[in-house]
Amino acid sequence: MVSTAAHGTKKLDTERLQGWTLPVPPAKLQHVFSHRLSDLMSIQLLQQRAQELAAEAQRLATGTTTLAIECARQGLDWEVVQDQRLAEELREMQRRKELGLPEAKNQPTKPEPPPEPEDE
Repeated sequence: MVSTAAHGTKKLDTERLQGWTLPVPPAKLQHVFSHRLSDLMSIQLLQQRAQELAAEAQRLATGTTTLAIECARQGLDWEVVQDQRLAEELREMQRRKELGLPEAKNQPTKPEPPPEPEDE
């Protein structure tokens, strides 16, 4: 089906390919394949996003970035994000109190005042 021309380039023998038919899967299988391919691409995008978020959390935890920088990467205003966080924390504390639940362990506690210096 492929012949080599005199100068070394390959040429497709179209006459021999005229009667050859390319097998095509049924439409149902094509549909299933396209959905699975779409699912695979979605999974890959989710994995990439999870890696980005893990890296962001690591940078924030190690102090190599700031909330302002990370919000800017996402096109967000860090002050709006911070205000929203605080509003959600306040709402959670109020709701826990209403329901008689203990404070959440991840909530910041009030710092204890430093001990008074003793006079000698």
